[in-house]
Amino acid sequence: MRSRWGSSWVLAFCLFVWAGPAQSQSLDLKRTDRSHMFPPPPDSILSPYLDPGSLPQDFSSQYIIKKVDAPLREAATLDTEASNQCRYRNFAEKIHRQFAVQFADKVLPGGPKAALIDINGIAEDDLIYVFEKFNTTRCTVYSLSVN
Repeated sequence: MRSRWGSSWVLAFCLFVWAGPAQSQSLDLKRTDRSHMFPPPPDSILSPYLDPGSLPQDFSSQYIIKKVDAPLREAATLDTEASNQCRYRNFAEKIHRQFAVQFADKVLPGGPKAALIDINGIAEDDLIYVFEKFNTTRCTVYSLSVN
């Protein structure tokens, strides 16, 4: 025996599905423009990661662990052994872009020995290591003194 209202839920569902697209078209939903969104606060830890339009060298001031007035090639020395280990992913940062070093011409990620993954133990305590072209086979590592 069939109930008089047994198939009414099917009818209600069909009406809901049929009215759904018309309802959403009348709302004129558009993607939010970037200029309408609030930027992340400048003191936020994640501010370089939240803004998709930021440049890779755009670090907030809390990440800068050292500021050097000279360009990279003059202030730091190329560490060939660390560069080779970086290419094999044996020498890297624990948290990518946690720290940065600001040179006169660019800002690059890097850090002291405590902030690095160093499988072969080649890092020294009194040096800061700076990475250029980090996740590539052309990874180059520069070192400069802490002081």
